[in-house]
Amino acid sequence: MSAFSDKQFDAKQYGDFRPQYPSSLFDIILKYHGSVPGNKFGTLLDIGCGTGQAFKPLSPHFQKVVATDLSTVMVERSKEVARTLSTPVEFYVCPAEKVPVEDASVDVVVAGECVHWFDTDKWFNELSRLLRDNGTVAYFAYVDPVFVGAPEANQIYDEMVYEDGAFLGPYWEQPGRGILRRLYKDVNEKLAADSRFSNVEVVYHDPAKEPAENAKFTISRNLTVAEYLNYAKTWSSYHRWQMANQKKPDAQDPLQEVYRRLNTRLGWDLQTSIQISWKTVYVLARKVGHK
Repeated sequence: MSAFSDKQFDAKQYGDFRPQYPSSLFDIILKYHGSVPGNKFGTLLDIGCGTGQAFKPLSPHFQKVVATDLSTVMVERSKEVARTLSTPVEFYVCPAEKVPVEDASVDVVVAGECVHWFDTDKWFNELSRLLRDNGTVAYFAYVDPVFVGAPEANQIYDEMVYEDGAFLGPYWEQPGRGILRRLYKDVNEKLAADSRFSNVEVVYHDPAKEPAENAKFTISRNLTVAEYLNYAKTWSSYHRWQMANQKKPDAQDPLQEVYRRLNTRLGWDLQTSIQISWKTVYVLARKVGHK
């Protein structure tokens, strides 16, 4: 995940313009964990904590939070968030596959928008080590924002973000982006087949196929085109494009071209209001307890 680990990556922009997870998602996680008699809400571990979008709303339900990320930039940003919380938060810059916590010391693990960076087998081993019996792992993600009711805008997105090799397509880090675009399907199937975990729940949502009101986990926002472009500046592919072209003053900024196409084909300007809805997935599982 070199783009987000880069010291020049703008974590503030990421925190300000990335979509927020709905409270309903955290309610689902808390209900799932609490459905097992005797399960406690002692320690929450947020792996790949980013700017604190997951541990912040969950923290009031736990006695302690441990937050980790491979990016020092993200951890520093999360520390600012933690100062506003009443629950103590410990931070570590470390990989997901090697977290400095004791065996069987964590009640709930969450991982938002980051599992595609992990070595799945090693991560599952680490989850089995650090979770208490019947402890919960919950991971979730969003990808590929859909312009609701605007198929031509979605065509422009596909062209600029993936299909046209002159713009952002070559700058996505692989295989991570492909794993995310599949909404972790291979990871989810591997988890379901792992005997160390049980009660696996996998819920997908594609806003192009299913109305948001019918889905358990939706992320939808009304944005101006200008706000959408600010969100796009948080993409790892855009950061990598900037780094590759910073010494090329004549390079055509791909997001300026996105705007030009939206403006030319659809007549949208920077203040045009649009509705965006992301494809999403969440996965819940429980560590099998000893008999």
